[in-house]
Amino acid sequence: NKGRFNRYVNETSKVIERMQSIMEAIDNFEPIAPNISDAERETRGSQALAINNNATAISKKALGLFHPHESSEVHKELIQASESLRLAAYSLYTYSLQEDPEEQMVQYKQARAQIAQTKTYLERFNIGVQNLLSNNQPQPEEEQQ
Repeated sequence: NKGRFNRYVNETSKVIERMQSIMEAIDNFEPIAPNISDAERETRGSQALAINNNATAISKKALGLFHPHESSEVHKELIQASESLRLAAYSLYTYSLQEDPEEQMVQYKQARAQIAQTKTYLERFNIGVQNLLSNNQPQPEEEQQ
């Protein structure tokens, strides 16, 4: 049983590494200047689409991960993290297609907010895993509310 949980932790660490590189790609995506050429806009759109496709793939991978019963609650945090990341990447892609500066800003800010959300879920996931690893102690009553 402990072996199954360790395998799960190992699998999730690979997924999280990929999620972190996608978050970096979104963070490093330079704002699009309003006066760029169509060719340049197309290039940026392709970059954003690639990030979006990677985020969608990792979200599917996270959903498909086998997780032992004791990690069900923790696993939900990972799923939510991957979903937030998928939404962030989609907002980035939508941003790259937008020509209206106001709508662009909305999408750009949304991508940033989703990344922050992703990091929160990942942090909760990591804490949960640590708690399970430190000999599966049940949480004190007052923490469960």
